[in-house]
Amino acid sequence: MADEPLSREVLNALLQRDTKGRLNRGESSNLELKEGFNWAGRAKYARTIAAFANAKGGYMVFGVKNAPHDLIGLTGDSFERVDDSDITQFLNEYLEPEVRVERGTYEIEGLQLGIIYVFEASHKPVICTRNSGDDLKEADIYYRYR
Repeated sequence: MADEPLSREVLNALLQRDTKGRLNRGESSNLELKEGFNWAGRAKYARTIAAFANAKGGYMVFGVKNAPHDLIGLTGDSFERVDDSDITQFLNEYLEPEVRVERGTYEIEGLQLGIIYVFEASHKPVICTRNSGDDLKEADIYYRYR
């Protein structure tokens, strides 16, 4: 899965739905679901990204209702407008060692989802190096449990 984490085949398997159109799976040690995307929430996203990197990697999927897990898609273009270099720069400012992510969009039945895949860190633990409000605390290590 880590070779092509955003391939259509991998995402189809990850986002399998039941007969009502809801995701078959909920949040887990490698899956975080979000209704919308807002770059202002980047510190919370960084916390989840660090936790995935410290575990086995994982997916953040934007455009999925919290409960039940209906696909609602993203409105607007805020996910696509954020530059990958801005994401990398923010993560590098707050996390060490470097965390690798891949970002893309996925369309299903006319709905646009945003996907961020976090690769497992090759050097662990990933540690927070600076405070950012209540979301990131210097010297904290975040980990995603099942």
